[in-house]
Amino acid sequence: MSTPPPHAPRGRLTAERTAEIYAAVIAELAESGYERLSFDNVAESARCSKATLYRQWDGKLDLVVSALECEKGPAEHPDAPDTGSLRGDLRGWADAFVADHSPDIALVLGLARACREQPELAQALHRRVVSDEAGRLGAALRRAVDRGEVRGAPPAVAHVVSAMAGPALLHDILTGEAVTAASLHQFIDAVVLPALGVPATDQGDTA
Repeated sequence: MSTPPPHAPRGRLTAERTAEIYAAVIAELAESGYERLSFDNVAESARCSKATLYRQWDGKLDLVVSALECEKGPAEHPDAPDTGSLRGDLRGWADAFVADHSPDIALVLGLARACREQPELAQALHRRVVSDEAGRLGAALRRAVDRGEVRGAPPAVAHVVSAMAGPALLHDILTGEAVTAASLHQFIDAVVLPALGVPATDQGDTA
């Protein structure tokens, strides 16, 4: 008898029922955090028994990692359009991020402490929230280099993704206010573009 892959449910749950459980896990994480999440809460939210959960997953970590890796996040959206300037591309990324990732921002906050002690959890969260966005930002930077906007090899290039991730995901902790596209636009103009040696205004744009 073959062994199921890691984090896969081992019983006879349908795909639809499994998705409902994972959705309940994600909602509980975003609302209450990892530390307060329990099989009791998930069972109540998903309208299933705790016995069902214990038959399928080895414990809370197994269930949460499974949910992060299998439960779909925001609807997939195409890469930010090539606007012809790095500023326009980064602003387009910020607009899309705020519009599409509000649930995942709450999720990151709910898992932040636990990720320090559970590397497996941190890796799953990175794959769910960060990796695609890092790819989009990387593509925008490569276009800027190809256009000659970013010249030479500014040291800041290697840090753009992490520099953007902090304000995008932790803005409300740092400032007490929810992140907005406007706040990210301000950060892009005040910090990211100057560090790359790129003007903080596009040609014909005085905003």
